[in-house]
Amino acid sequence: MFDSRPHGLRSQIFGCLSLAVVGLVLSASTAQAQQTQALTAQTLLEPLVEAYGPQYSDVETAINQMRQGNAAAARESLRTAAQKNSDLPPADIMLAQLFFRMNQTAAGAAALQEAARNNPDDPAAYIYLGEIAFQGRRFADAGLLYEKGRELTERYTKNDKRKNRLLVNLHGGIASLAEVEEDWERARQELDALRRLDNQNALAMTRLGRVLFKMSKDRQGETEAYGIFKELHASNPDSTASADVNMALLYEQAGKRGNAQKMMERAVETDGNSAATRLAVAKWALDANQLPMAKENADAALKLNPESLEAKLYAGLVARFENDLPTAERMFKLAHLQSPNNLAANTQLALVLIDQSDDRKRSEALQYAQLNARLNNDVTKPSGREAAVTLAWVLSRLGQNTNAVRTVQQAISAGTLSADSAYHAAQILYDTGQTSAASTILERTLATDSVFPNRTAAEQLMAKIRNQ
Repeated sequence: MFDSRPHGLRSQIFGCLSLAVVGLVLSASTAQAQQTQALTAQTLLEPLVEAYGPQYSDVETAINQMRQGNAAAARESLRTAAQKNSDLPPADIMLAQLFFRMNQTAAGAAALQEAARNNPDDPAAYIYLGEIAFQGRRFADAGLLYEKGRELTERYTKNDKRKNRLLVNLHGGIASLAEVEEDWERARQELDALRRLDNQNALAMTRLGRVLFKMSKDRQGETEAYGIFKELHASNPDSTASADVNMALLYEQAGKRGNAQKMMERAVETDGNSAATRLAVAKWALDANQLPMAKENADAALKLNPESLEAKLYAGLVARFENDLPTAERMFKLAHLQSPNNLAANTQLALVLIDQSDDRKRSEALQYAQLNARLNNDVTKPSGREAAVTLAWVLSRLGQNTNAVRTVQQAISAGTLSADSAYHAAQILYDTGQTSAASTILERTLATDSVFPNRTAAEQLMAKIRNQ
């Protein structure tokens, strides 16, 4: 929160894969510690002030007081800083920012409410409360808050740099609302305004290309979208997808798989020396159930960038689809060594090891599954449910059915599961005589087009249940 990136459409490396949350996940405590350590007065204020200097030392004092758990003292220090420096945000806004940076979201939201009461002419509280409302899917509230934020921002004159940052967040938020409502023209206008303010904002450019594609009624409109993606990739070749990949993904979302495949093939021809492009093609091919294409591009990505964690995960995932367990094990172990707390690596490694006959490897599977469950112990979150079902699956394969059923039922009652985990849950329930519950899960899972390693096994189990 409080960064210059527009809301919504957050960057997702593995977002389309429905199997066990293949993503780059650190434990919450590790991520929080890293975020807190990176927080300084300079990193907090440089995006807001023309020149950071010792005149803002009270903000550094406030950060240290927050680390000591003394929010009241921090607020006084921030109030002193704001009184000395008219270019700074109000104290409650800065306090809210510190709360959010330290993952204290409830306290941050409360500080924003206080800021709106104490500083009714400052736009920031309304814009950031609008973001919170949007993230909570309270779209009507978000719209009202953003409009109030727009009204106040137009009148704000104290700090041009801060005003620019507020406008970036404001245009991004209103564009997100327009996208939800499929009001593509309004979204285009807001993203154009955002682009004029921040022409290096890659996410805004990506969103603008998507909006232009949605608005297109003919090939000319699609060409305009392609031009945006081409411009984006030319200015950020190392951190953005090629124009062909972006267009392919939009064609796929539009149900035009033939066009998507042509664009992915062209991406390999025009940008095949990019590991990022190869990974994007591998991901699409895996989702499209085109295993040879997925393998070719995952292997190419790993060759181009042997240090890429994503490439290791995809190479292992393709091997798992092919039932090449030794290769999958090797890739996932390399990924685990590179990122020991990685949810995807630990989940996949446990699943691959438990499917082998070697007792030592099966024992290792339990260790990885238990580690994963400790690192991701909140089953109200998707990561926690995936970790819980993985542990339950390993326990069931080791004959510990009582613990397996208890664990899997906790995950099921907490929320939805990925397709791969849904199969595991259904198989555990079926094996312990809960056929009706297993059938319900399988029917819901197989009703989708999700591609996952155990889809054939899930279909066979469903057929067995129906034939009983």
